[in-house]
Amino acid sequence: MKTYPCVELRSTQATIFRVPYPPNPSFTGRTEILTTIHNHLIINAISKLTASYALYGLGGVGKTQIAIQYAYLHKTDFDIICWLQANDWNTLVTSYVELSRDPDLAALGVPAFQDGLENVVIAEQIKSWFQQESTLKWLLIFDNADRIDDPNETHSVVELVPRGEYGCILTTSRNRASDGELASVGCEVKEMMETEAVEFLLRCSRKDEQQSQEQDAKNLVRELGYLPLAIEQAGSYLREKGISFSRYFSLYKLNQSNALKQKLPMSHNVYYQDTVATTWRISFNEVESRNPLAGEMLCLMAFLDGTKIQREIFDAGGQSLSTEWKLSEATAWSIEEAFGCLQSYSLVRALENDDLWIHILVQQVIQEHVGQSGDHFSGAALRLIQLRFPWGGDLENFSRCLEYISHAKICIENNSENVKYVEDLALLAGSVGTYFQSDGQYD
Repeated sequence: MKTYPCVELRSTQATIFRVPYPPNPSFTGRTEILTTIHNHLIINAISKLTASYALYGLGGVGKTQIAIQYAYLHKTDFDIICWLQANDWNTLVTSYVELSRDPDLAALGVPAFQDGLENVVIAEQIKSWFQQESTLKWLLIFDNADRIDDPNETHSVVELVPRGEYGCILTTSRNRASDGELASVGCEVKEMMETEAVEFLLRCSRKDEQQSQEQDAKNLVRELGYLPLAIEQAGSYLREKGISFSRYFSLYKLNQSNALKQKLPMSHNVYYQDTVATTWRISFNEVESRNPLAGEMLCLMAFLDGTKIQREIFDAGGQSLSTEWKLSEATAWSIEEAFGCLQSYSLVRALENDDLWIHILVQQVIQEHVGQSGDHFSGAALRLIQLRFPWGGDLENFSRCLEYISHAKICIENNSENVKYVEDLALLAGSVGTYFQSDGQYD
């Protein structure tokens, strides 16, 4: 196997490892992503070019955990590994300043600074030192670098990421633009595979793997959308209360809101400061302030089938949204901008044919987030689907009915007792009824 060229430290001190988290004993799977990161940073790295890789994806999907795991797995492959918080420009500047005060780094040649020097100047000079350092193997990890294209920010963290001939960069971000802006290549971190998710749940809950519980565990992780943070919250609750998977599943179905707000035990706060509910609400609020139409479209998507949402739903109903439903002006351009904003926070995912996907737990948190406005958005979603769903009694319409039937069923169910939208409900329900009758689905 090809390895990174060996270089000698200029200091007799041990390898410098500045990661503010312990290894997570419950970490499970993600082998393919960890291998891909190492291949890009070390094995297949291009000579005389700073190797960089970006991990982006939905909050709670495990990006930071993967970065922590990579750092510990390859601790001996680098002379220097440093972790920098990169939530925004000011946070990253502060992280660089803290590095400048590290005596072990100073012993390796990191420049010392006199008191009174501006923090930004210190940060820029530390960045330059890493950019030019060629005799040491170094890795900088930029965590939570979400605000890389925020129009409200004067500076971007992009400006403080070393780019040169040496070293390695690993970033985590909710913003898919990090692949290109912060790193030369990257990947979207998606939800766990079922086998990984079940194993992770067993580790977090401290339960033995029993054949009788396997299906219950599978049902639970499926209900949680295979999201690591949600699984860890569930596992912690199971461990503390000593209940079965099936019992928790029943409680969760009746109390989803409370379950997603359940805080992790103190021992896990070192990794997660926010719950599933709070980590996404931060993103919702930022989307709503940055692009109001994007926030409104996100609320509409919460009342549709999130596994496949066709963009044409919004393209065709844009005029209806802005006139009848008093939402932000929706033109082809503004709708595309809104989709881009949502993808920049990884709240939706692009599928083939430009369709969209939204996580089931995101939908649940949004529905609670909108509160009393939920009826309004649910009714607007009903209108959009009613406009797209053809008359189900015509054979030539079957393929189109099939494409939208899952949305139609959800919209009918959501609005079955909503008298404000009875006309749209009657039209859609009548068409869906004739579709099922014509298809022989009489029940």
